[in-house]
Amino acid sequence: MSRLLIVKPHDEILIIAKSGTINRQKTDGISSQGRGASGVRLQRLDAGDKIVDVARVIKVVDVVEEQK
Repeated sequence: MSRLLIVKPHDEILIIAKSGTINRQKTDGISSQGRGASGVRLQRLDAGDKIVDVARVIKVVDVVEEQK
């Protein structure tokens, strides 16, 4: 699975695996990659497991600011 999300500094994302494992990560901890890079590993999976969804964590503060 490949997924592209637009995130802001200090955002968090959830990575959900088929096995039920949920990994919450701050985007500040994910290194930025150039165009020729092969990617960044965010979560190791057991054999047969796969990522089923990735989502940006929406904070209440973000929602209030976007409504202004």
